[in-house]
Amino acid sequence: MENQEKQPPVVVDERVPGQSRSRQNTRYLAILLVLAVGMFGFAFANAEFFVTICRRVGLLAESPTALRGDASGQKIGRPVDVYFSATTADNLPIVFTVKNRMQKTHIGERMINDYRFVNTSGETIYFKPVHDVYPMAAGAEDSLILEACFCFTQQKIGPFETLNMPVIYTFTDKVESDVEVLKMAYTLHLSDKASYEAAQAAYKAGTQDALNVRNGGAK
Repeated sequence: MENQEKQPPVVVDERVPGQSRSRQNTRYLAILLVLAVGMFGFAFANAEFFVTICRRVGLLAESPTALRGDASGQKIGRPVDVYFSATTADNLPIVFTVKNRMQKTHIGERMINDYRFVNTSGETIYFKPVHDVYPMAAGAEDSLILEACFCFTQQKIGPFETLNMPVIYTFTDKVESDVEVLKMAYTLHLSDKASYEAAQAAYKAGTQDALNVRNGGAK
């Protein structure tokens, strides 16, 4: 009998054509979806960070996001949750904190939250507070009234001084009906004595709208 050369076994691929690639595409799609959700959550949680960056590069202009005035007479409406943030920029030597990170309130209800400022340096610090509201639509004209706020003008704090200043606010029925969670963000930026004095003079004379807050409010 002649020696026959052995043939390698035939491997039969029983998989459906394209099935492997389809599973791989599905896996990639799932990963991209998770990343997109994660990025959206990060952006919402750090909204003021992105707004600050956009302002610095000129992609976002200052615009009024609240009225300054008396909110008495507002009709009490649906419940909303309001979150607060306190952030410093420009290596400001100030420990900036808020008493209540979250408050449960109602549309039309007058609320108070306290902010604390601690100067950790031996010098007088001049700073500019910037006020923002999220989501952006919730900061539309007439949707938020501020009765008191350190953001009305520039501020100063003495060496090693501690200040406590309130924010008295009311969200009105101008807030969109599908908004249930709001965020009030405050960022402190370094200023100087000349800018501070000019801002104080304009504010006292009534010629300067507050920083991201304009004169108005319920009469």
